[in-house]
Amino acid sequence: MISRRIIPRISRPPLSSYLQNTPQTLPVHLIIPSLPGFGFSGPPPLHDRFNSLDVAGLWDGLTVGLGFDRYAAQGGYIGSRVTRLLGQHFEGCRGELSPLGSAILFKRRLAIHVNRFHMSLPSDLDVSTFDETDKAFVEKANSWEEAGTGYKLGQSTKPATVAMVVGSDPVALLA
Repeated sequence: MISRRIIPRISRPPLSSYLQNTPQTLPVHLIIPSLPGFGFSGPPPLHDRFNSLDVAGLWDGLTVGLGFDRYAAQGGYIGSRVTRLLGQHFEGCRGELSPLGSAILFKRRLAIHVNRFHMSLPSDLDVSTFDETDKAFVEKANSWEEAGTGYKLGQSTKPATVAMVVGSDPVALLA
């Protein structure tokens, strides 16, 4: 995971940074929550429908509860959806889409970064007006949605089942 290489660089700046800043201005505070059902987190509530917006609310509540009224966020794969929802729905991480693709730029010098941008093609999309490059892209996206998202489907519907299987058999980690 790229985060394992970046987190130490962010949390342990060079000695010169310590000489130029006070303890109040230097530290980059890293809050690294786990998705419910992953890492050190417990499972999501089973008594109610619990979705990505609920997770974003938990993360915003955690961040604000720790005393940060403004923050930036990063999310990869499943976390990228939660990160996007943070920017859309929560004041501490408010922003607007950028034409730069996955980067979403925020007012007040805040930002989120997502490794994957979750979106579906509109059902009424008329591809007959597309050029060959765009038609090929739509075909590739449709093929991926049909044949390449089994893991996503399992994680989005029964993440504990996938975790149990992978965690119980070392060979399953290779799949």
